[in-house]
Amino acid sequence: MRKIIKVTIQWECGVCKEKYPKVGDAAKCEQRNLEKKRFAVGDCARSLEQRYCNKIPKKYYAIGIVTAIKGPKPSDSDYEARCLGGKNERLNAHVFTYIVDFTCPCCDEKRQCSYYSSEISKL
Repeated sequence: MRKIIKVTIQWECGVCKEKYPKVGDAAKCEQRNLEKKRFAVGDCARSLEQRYCNKIPKKYYAIGIVTAIKGPKPSDSDYEARCLGGKNERLNAHVFTYIVDFTCPCCDEKRQCSYYSSEISKL
């Protein structure tokens, strides 16, 4: 019986730990800017856009506590569409995602949502 082993080499960005098949791609990722953290775990935050309650048809602003910070990670099309308004600009930066725990004021259900720094404000 033969044992087949496949070896793959991947290159890792030193900032976000993202893995790339080419050394040039990893080097390009490392050259991206790093967004400054605007919030810390335990900060009180409020969403800038209204959310919609699924149980009771009402809109509300999510007000809660930042419980976790994920990242940094490379900005992608989702980030640019949500934070740049769909413009054709590229930020090419490493960004953070903030996890906010809050209670829906309409139905009193506990919820958790992730936001980018430009989508929430500090209270």
